[in-house]
Amino acid sequence: TFMALIRLLLYLVCLTSYIPAEMDQCEAMPCQNGATCMDQVNAYTCICSAGFEGRNCTKEVKTYYGCLYENGGCEHFCVETLNSSHVCLCASGYRLAPDKSSCLPQVEIPCGKVVSTGFSPRIVRGEVCPKGECPWQVRGYQCGAIILDAQWILTAAHCIWKISNRLLQITVGRLGEHIRKVTEGTEQTRGVAKVLMHPDYNHTTKDSDLALLRLRSPITLNSNAVPICLPPKAGTFGRTLASIRLSTVSGWGRLAESGPPSAVLQRLEVPRVPQQECLKQTGLRLTGNMLCAGFKEGGRDSCQGDSGGPLVTRYKNTSFLLGIVSWGKGCAESNFYGIYTRVSSFLDPQPWSNNRQPTLLLDSHQQPFPLM
Repeated sequence: TFMALIRLLLYLVCLTSYIPAEMDQCEAMPCQNGATCMDQVNAYTCICSAGFEGRNCTKEVKTYYGCLYENGGCEHFCVETLNSSHVCLCASGYRLAPDKSSCLPQVEIPCGKVVSTGFSPRIVRGEVCPKGECPWQVRGYQCGAIILDAQWILTAAHCIWKISNRLLQITVGRLGEHIRKVTEGTEQTRGVAKVLMHPDYNHTTKDSDLALLRLRSPITLNSNAVPICLPPKAGTFGRTLASIRLSTVSGWGRLAESGPPSAVLQRLEVPRVPQQECLKQTGLRLTGNMLCAGFKEGGRDSCQGDSGGPLVTRYKNTSFLLGIVSWGKGCAESNFYGIYTRVSSFLDPQPWSNNRQPTLLLDSHQQPFPLM
């Protein structure tokens, strides 16, 4: 009947009046870090503030890639800090510029800088190194060597192995020399006062193949005698240098395996070779203190007489020492590479900062090794 229908409608209205109201999903304040909460049916949406993301805006957005991306914009060294940031540091002889990324020379002859103009690092095959463009190169007793500073020279340990102290004391480091048998007026001759050979050097395997020579008197640093920069052991700069495929080796070594030494200082750009590839390709016994560089097809390589010389990598107009010419199978043979002492294995592990260049473990400050 009509009245029964009215009663049913009233009953339904009463039922709906007891349905509880929907809860405000934003009441519990689920959105964090200043986000705005938008209530929805049985749900909520967070509108995140700048710099945050995620359902509740709890995840900080990474707006930079630290030192891994383009070396953090640093001209020399990049160091990541605890607060998810990074700082730039400079090699010894440089100071950080006001832009906090560039490095400005503080001394007349800073490390790793070619003073002469017209430097062209691209080398297709071995060629004459123009005078003043390999200024850290030293011609020492039998081998090459490298200028670290005015007092210290770095070379390969096998170059001075079992050579009498008398000979070492009068060994001549020909600095600034370009043409080997011609006096050019830029040479500086120094005797060797002290020899520090790495105590772990193995003459059979050539592991730890490096030694330091302390000169009797300091050399005069100039455009033909420039110290090379050392990369830091800590931080990510080693990875930055490794990302640069080509490095430069130089010396007066033989131009062929059985040929005479070069009369003029030579240089060659060589690609670095991953350690596993080098091991697989050559079958040589390598240690973690060695690195490979060269061409699989052969024809271009360092050779006898180049030992002890530098393998350098240039980054943003500053050159850093990567390796020391150590050994190889023949000269420029196919399927073999040149083997270099890995300098980073022997760098000071202590923290480094501006105005303190990374130093080798067998340096003048620590001198933990017996003198010869």
